[in-house]
Amino acid sequence: MRNWFGVKKDAAPLPSTNAVIGGNNELGIEFQHQKAERMAVPRAMMGAFVGDAVGVVLEFSKFTISEARVLAAMSYPGGGPHCVGKGQISDDGELTIALWRALCSGEARPQAMMRVYADWLDSNPFDIGNTCYSAFNVFKHWRNGTKSKEECIALVHTRNKESEANGALMRATAIASHVDRFHSGDIQMGLILAKQDAILSHPSHVCVEVNQVYVYALLLLLRGTKSGEVLKKLNRYIAKKVQSKCIHSWYFKESLDISKMNCCHQMGHVRWAFVQAMYFLRHPEIRFEDALLTVLKKGGDTDTNACIVGGLVACYQEVPSHLYEPVVAFDPSQEGQDHCWRSREYSVRGVFCQE
Repeated sequence: MRNWFGVKKDAAPLPSTNAVIGGNNELGIEFQHQKAERMAVPRAMMGAFVGDAVGVVLEFSKFTISEARVLAAMSYPGGGPHCVGKGQISDDGELTIALWRALCSGEARPQAMMRVYADWLDSNPFDIGNTCYSAFNVFKHWRNGTKSKEECIALVHTRNKESEANGALMRATAIASHVDRFHSGDIQMGLILAKQDAILSHPSHVCVEVNQVYVYALLLLLRGTKSGEVLKKLNRYIAKKVQSKCIHSWYFKESLDISKMNCCHQMGHVRWAFVQAMYFLRHPEIRFEDALLTVLKKGGDTDTNACIVGGLVACYQEVPSHLYEPVVAFDPSQEGQDHCWRSREYSVRGVFCQE
């Protein structure tokens, strides 16, 4: 059985297919970029893809979900509110792939991010959050030459500055995976990119700081840092660097016990996935599939919550082959009535797998 990602550490890219591109952007950081094709799927991204693909058939549930329904969803039956295929990812996974491509492109950021998000919106996705739509629609003006980058970012800030939705956090495993694989897990670079990407679509202080905390945790875990030490570092980081009081409450209080958490109201809020991810970080003994089971039973924005939690838990727990293989194998570009047609460029198979 082929293992698509390393058990302890991300597998190195295949040297015969990588092209290295150097460049500086306006941040003054020198980046080394490599083509995304033909390499093992980064483990954090794989966890996110699996969480998304399992959760999408249960999405928008206004009530808690039975264990039987969740277990059925984990067998990838297809269907659900979007009539997806068996193992098909949704906007969460597709935007993670889009961000990964942007980071690997060699184009100066944030232009690369703006371009892939505008292109993705033009691809007619079958699901998209309101905050993402509002931002990505603006980016088309920059891509088409009718507005400057600065004008677009300012307009997005005006429109989305109050949003605390989960649309930036759901794609953030791409940042940690890219920095871990190509830049030796540079924490400062990860924090800069986490902020930069969040600002593009979700510019509120809450969304920006949640993105940074999450990416920081991922990078530490991908280095092999034990969960207890990661928590100590997060304690110090949040106490000293994070200004949003709600994040302090979510991390230091709410993540201690999620047994009574209700994810069915304000279901797109970033709070639910972040709190649950931190809870599982506090309980590293919980297996990947058991973490997803707990998250999905709570209902709400199931695919996004499972995507975010799965991305973190996969950094230290193995993702079972029966969960990741259908996601890797699924080709949304095949004709048929049993799935939502999508270009291969927005599939795990199309980006990472050799044909």
